[in-house]
Amino acid sequence: MVLSSFTGAFGAVISAVMVVGFGVEPGMWVLEACLLFTTHGAIRLTVLLAGLARIVDEGDRDADRQKRTVKSTDLIPKKPKA
Repeated sequence: MVLSSFTGAFGAVISAVMVVGFGVEPGMWVLEACLLFTTHGAIRLTVLLAGLARIVDEGDRDADRQKRTVKSTDLIPKKPKA
């Protein structure tokens, strides 16, 4: 994820150099490719974070369920020994 962000930023610099040195069209193609690469990384990061949030939510739900569970031994009193 971090690599795609750095690649996008480095590609933007390379694109600017290409615009100055070789013309607008090749530089814009490189810029578009780097923007697509960065967008892909951002979407992947969003999907992974959504999955992590789901896992944490399930863990919280399980912990809450265990906290609210009443044991049957607490409901039925023990018989006194005679």
